[in-house]
Amino acid sequence: MKINNDKSVSNVERGSTPASETGAAPPRADRVSLEESQKVAQAVDVARNAASGSRALRLRQIEDAVRSGGYRPNPSRVADEILAAAEIELRLRAISG
Repeated sequence: MKINNDKSVSNVERGSTPASETGAAPPRADRVSLEESQKVAQAVDVARNAASGSRALRLRQIEDAVRSGGYRPNPSRVADEILAAAEIELRLRAISG
């Protein structure tokens, strides 16, 4: 880009004076608190422990049913889950290139 105007700059107004020169108090500094992050982390730990406890119980129930010969999975549901997992995998591959 070529600038053809070679006139000098004049009538420039001075900006505001820094606080250190006027004696005004400096602006307040930002503050960071980890309190909320710690609360969220604790809530996540509680949820994780609750979920893992119920999952472990469910797995023990399934294991007992398999050992006793009473476990009867729903073939239609198993097929649906396999197809859903394959579809998700294909979509992720398509997204990632």
